[in-house]
Amino acid sequence: MTPTPAGRCMAVANPFWAYPIAVTGDGGAASSKVAPLIAAIRAAPHRPIRIITHEDSNGRVFNASFYEDAATMKGFLEWYGANALDPAGEFHYCLSEAAADKVVLPTAASLVFAAGTRILADTRFGEYQLGMAVRYTAWQPLSVENFEEAAVGAARDEFEERLAVCMREHGVAYFGRLVLADEAAGNDGAPGTILTAVRYGSLEDAARGTELSRELFHPELSSWFRPSPPTIVGTALRVLEV
Repeated sequence: MTPTPAGRCMAVANPFWAYPIAVTGDGGAASSKVAPLIAAIRAAPHRPIRIITHEDSNGRVFNASFYEDAATMKGFLEWYGANALDPAGEFHYCLSEAAADKVVLPTAASLVFAAGTRILADTRFGEYQLGMAVRYTAWQPLSVENFEEAAVGAARDEFEERLAVCMREHGVAYFGRLVLADEAAGNDGAPGTILTAVRYGSLEDAARGTELSRELFHPELSSWFRPSPPTIVGTALRVLEV
């Protein structure tokens, strides 16, 4: 797999949807419902390059989107909030039936789980396959200093080698990591966020791999980050090239 080009960004959404919404003509009944929104996204001045749809263990759907740069990501999320998530938005009707919770609909503020604006490491390998599981974790550093330490330490070749060897020795199907930083969260003097996307062969592999890696790197993780980082795990369902 070709490493993600420098400058690319990623935003991961929370699992709000009852069915895939990033679909085109082959997406079943949902396709006709979201077709106007997808067409508008493709014509929008700021838009993602690619949207990957996932389903979590509770059957809720979420997306991970890739962008050319931070300005494009910011512009698209603002456009999407105003035109699709806002009840007064032109394309809100495309999503009104898609929310898993009909009472609490996503908003521009609640949609995004985490984002990354600077690539620190990309060790993903092999052909991307639908059905693979991806674990997304938003690591919260203890301080600005810890943010800088983690941004270097978690991206080292030695860190990845230890992880890969551990997964291999325990029979976990592991296909590398994408590690990004989001300094934007630190504009007010607070630490930024380290976002990791770790690829596994299945949800079972993701669960075992998470437990093993947290134990393996406990000294580093406990010195860099707050405990119990927000995490979502999903099986890849489909990919939409925008």
